[in-house]
Amino acid sequence: MILYAIRDADSGEFLPGGKKRGRDSFTHFEPTREGTPRLFNSTGAARSALAAWYKGKLIPSYGEYQDISGEWHPEFEFKIEPVSGRKERNMKIISVHLKWGKEVK
Repeated sequence: MILYAIRDADSGEFLPGGKKRGRDSFTHFEPTREGTPRLFNSTGAARSALAAWYKGKLIPSYGEYQDISGEWHPEFEFKIEPVSGRKERNMKIISVHLKWGKEVK
C-alpha cells in the first residue's frame, strides 16, 4: 500500500497527523519529528494540503447574513492567518510504503 506524507527536506520533519481540532486544523501545526506523520491517499490530496498549509492557519469564522426577504441565515467561511517563514521551508511530498506483516500477539 502506498500513502503520501509531507516532509521538510532540510530538517526531515513531517507535518503531523492525529491532531483532532477539526478538518483543516493541520494548518495550525508546524513540522515535527514527534508523533505520526499525516498520511494522504493520493498525491493530489497531499498537494492540496500543502498549498493550504503554505498559505497559513485556516481560522473558521461563523456569522449570519440577511437575505432579500429579511430572513437571517448562518454563514461560515475560513479566514487565513499567514504564518511567517512557511514559504521558505523546503517541503516535499514523499511516498510511504506500507508492508503488511504478521499479527502481533
